[in-house]
Amino acid sequence: MTDATVRPPKQKRSQKSLERVLDASTRLLEEEGFDAFTIQDVSQRADVSVGAIYARFGNKESLLRAVHRHVMESLRPEHQAVAAVDGRPATGAREVIVSAVRMVAEIFRGNEKLLRAFMHLGAVDDEISRRGSDMSTDLARQFAATVLAHRDEISSRRPADAARRSSSPLRGRCLDGRGRALYKVRIRTSILTFAKASS
Repeated sequence: MTDATVRPPKQKRSQKSLERVLDASTRLLEEEGFDAFTIQDVSQRADVSVGAIYARFGNKESLLRAVHRHVMESLRPEHQAVAAVDGRPATGAREVIVSAVRMVAEIFRGNEKLLRAFMHLGAVDDEISRRGSDMSTDLARQFAATVLAHRDEISSRRPADAARRSSSPLRGRCLDGRGRALYKVRIRTSILTFAKASS
């Protein structure tokens, strides 16, 4: 859970302090955004001294990278749940697509403020950008695999390409701040793009 530049905890008390710092940092980013994020505020919320935070992380940038890794790992089970949405036998493409798109949308909408902060950080930090891109690609792969289990019901001539492309506008629209109605529209358009009209 720690980056190479972060001094790993050796005692249980140190581990708990690290967890408090990561949790406090996550809440601050979610509530205040990147611009207002300070080590002093993290210190107050986590009840860990400023000196102890610098001793473990070295600088603010290293702390933010550790927070990003912490959050991305916490989202991994939600990504895996997208691939598991088609667990029932004889489930039609329409139902699967609706469930998968809704689940992907909820991941982004439920973490909108945090992910928006990380998008800003990724513009100036290559490590955060790379890790965020890898996680986004993983989510797109999970979504595509779920949809392509029903490729016989997909009307596109290139179902694999269509499934991969579909998650990109969904991710962007879920983070553009224009409300939950957008992902409902995307559910409808995904159905029209992929699934043949039911008889």
